[in-house]
Parts: sequence; structure tokens; C-alpha cells
Amino acid sequence: MRAILLDYQGRAIRLPEERWQHIILGHPIMAALEDVIAVTLLDPEEIRRDPDDPNTVRLYYRRFERARAENRRYVVAVKFLNGDAYVLTSHPAGHPKPGEVIWTRSSV
Repeated sequence: MRAILLDYQGRAIRLPEERWQHIILGHPIMAALEDVIAVTLLDPEEIRRDPDDPNTVRLYYRRFERARAENRRYVVAVKFLNGDAYVLTSHPAGHPKPGEVIWTRSSV
């Protein structure tokens, strides 16, 4: 296990080493941005249902003012299943993926 992170509701989200390797192999820029994943989960701007798996996958989005990458918005995909939650992937995101918006920061 690489890390246990918390989301904006205080839920524990696992980041398994296998998923971390998947993230940095597919999106090498993320190797220096592991903190972006933690902050995006803890303080997202928007959460959507993943249109490819709307029942179990949530997409957490957050924009960073001083991002160390060209893209300033990031997404963290989290799978919720049988009382467990873990990061599927994370990467820079130009625009949010289509999908039902289920939470925005302004809705709190």
C-alpha cells in the first residue's frame, strides 16, 4: 500500500502501489505531483459520475493556481465498491469528462 488518503467527506481512499505505478507509467508528469492527488480528494471543486461506470466510479476535479504542470486541472478517479474505495488513476485534465455532476464546492 502506497498511501491511505482522505476525501472531502473524511472517507479513507486507498492508493495501492500498483495503481501508483499505473498512474506514473501512463502519465509521467504525475510522479512529481503525488500531493495533487491528496489535495484533489480532500478539497475538490467538482465530483462527477464516470459515464463509463456511473454506479461505482467518481471523478474528483480540482484546478491548481500554481500547478507544476502545463495543465492546471487534475482528475482523480476513485472506485467505490463493497465498502472499499481506491484510486484508479489520476492525470491532468483539460475539461471535465461528461457525466452527472453530483457535488460542487459551491453546493456545501
